[in-house]
Amino acid sequence: KTLELVLNHEYVHIRRGDYLWKIFMMFVVALHWFNPMVWLMQIYFTRDMELSCDYKVTEHMCREERVGYAQTLISFAEKRSKITWSCNCFGEKPMKERIRLLMKRRKQTKLGIVCSMIILLLSFTAFAGTEYVAGEQSTSTAKELAATAQYQEYENFAVYYDTDFEHMSYDGGLIGYLEDEYEPGVFHIMNDAAGRLAIRAIRDEQGVLTGFQELENVEYLNQVSEEEHRKAMMRPYEKIYGEYGVTCDETTGYLVYQGHIINAIRDSGGLGTLVISVVENGTGLQIHRNGDGSIREIEVLSIEEISSVLDEAIGVHWTGFAWEGRAE
Repeated sequence: KTLELVLNHEYVHIRRGDYLWKIFMMFVVALHWFNPMVWLMQIYFTRDMELSCDYKVTEHMCREERVGYAQTLISFAEKRSKITWSCNCFGEKPMKERIRLLMKRRKQTKLGIVCSMIILLLSFTAFAGTEYVAGEQSTSTAKELAATAQYQEYENFAVYYDTDFEHMSYDGGLIGYLEDEYEPGVFHIMNDAAGRLAIRAIRDEQGVLTGFQELENVEYLNQVSEEEHRKAMMRPYEKIYGEYGVTCDETTGYLVYQGHIINAIRDSGGLGTLVISVVENGTGLQIHRNGDGSIREIEVLSIEEISSVLDEAIGVHWTGFAWEGRAE
């Protein structure tokens, strides 16, 4: 009888591929060995695997048969002299829990299963695609971060928000990721695909900002593609000139006007001058404004014409492959 119960138990493990899940869990723990929550997850993972297996084996047993199964578990527990990583071993408390659940079974309801699945899906949604920072965090854009009380502190350390472009800069570089634990366990996280710079706020024991530290290999910035970067950079131009027919190509991230990629924009007001090194089908736009600053006309120029305009205005010309400044 004991052999039959043991084989039934192991057969359930084999049918469900639990041995593969154990290998996967060992890999996860090896990868995240520094995270205590993963070690805790491994303990509960092993526990739940055994409880689930017990449930399946004894699903159609009467109380007397479940008592025999429980006695078998106890007899095997007594014979264990040591605990190994790869086997599903239990101490006194886990074994007590297994026996208690065997003797006091509660049937799963459809409502309970649905609620469990909803909680699981919400957990995945909450953690998907975010930079992992322990504690409470608010992920915001540069515009949202500039409206917080902490931004006034940032300005004292050369962090500035550009209202026209809706980007934030630090020491001349465009910020793509900013992290600030402004209260214990409470964070500001700013993501901006337009920026390449990642910084973390440094605060003293009293919570006073003392400066910023540059970060490397930030996950969010590593995942931003060149196309996403260009689209984020072009967003302000599309916002200003969009009503006149300027759009941002969703695939490449380049600005487009009347079917042609925009190689340069010259605007004496508003967002100023933009130059992009695009070789194929490039064109230029010159923005003419009224005395009150409103746009009067958008003039389409060839690449040679816009190059001449920019060379005269700011000393930058098109070489056929890239924009270059005049030699002094």
